Amino acid sequence: METSVPLAAVLLEYPVAYVPDSGQGNFLCNTPLDVYECCVGFAEPKDQLESYRLFQFSCPSLASKSLSSLLPLHVQTALHRRFQPRLDKLSPGITCRIVRTTTVMDRLAL
Repeated sequence: METSVPLAAVLLEYPVAYVPDSGQGNFLCNTPLDVYECCVGFAEPKDQLESYRLFQFSCPSLASKSLSSLLPLHVQTALHRRFQPRLDKLSPGITCRIVRTTTVMDRLAL
């Protein structure tokens, strides 16, 4: 788990990877999490946008002045910049929307 979780994050191009300590029982319990959801939409007809979840991931709310790259707006912008050009190559009518929510859970599993 100590290698496979970060490796999966790199291969999936996630901006954050965290690995639970094997001796830690309640990993990230009651810790605020930023949940990012990437939705793709097809504007057909133009007045209606039907969207589908492409992927979703969470990370602890780690943003601070020293970790400005993890500020939610920065993460959303970076994800959009990474995926929108790829979608444009597939079809100019596909749009990418990154939605962030925050949640706290009493237990969390990977």
